[in-house]
Amino acid sequence: MKYRVEKHNEFIQRHNIKGIESFDCNGIKITRNSVMDIIYLSNWQKLNQSHRLKSIIWMFENLVEKYELNDYIKALLFIPKEGFETAFANCDKEEKVIFLNPEYIGANSLFIIWNLFHEIRHAIQY
Repeated sequence: MKYRVEKHNEFIQRHNIKGIESFDCNGIKITRNSVMDIIYLSNWQKLNQSHRLKSIIWMFENLVEKYELNDYIKALLFIPKEGFETAFANCDKEEKVIFLNPEYIGANSLFIIWNLFHEIRHAIQY
């Protein structure tokens, strides 16, 4: 894997996702391979912050690997891009980095996931 998920910033450390290999969501065992099964609002709303964060990371890793996006995306950072502090997400095409604003992960909305997919699309387009 050439890409990286920045797992050492304050937001991720606060939510202690280390060691999470699976979790239960609405009676469904969620793992890295089945993470797309939670893309239903009713499921997302039942997840705690740590499970949402882990799900986003698994989705990112799965998409980058499955669609061989290493040439387009080098990192996923859970910080807002400077100058875009109120945005859900942003893509820096020169650095090949996707920024997700951690403030929106707790919202009972799938909009943060939609933004992840949207920014991956931008990374590929440029």
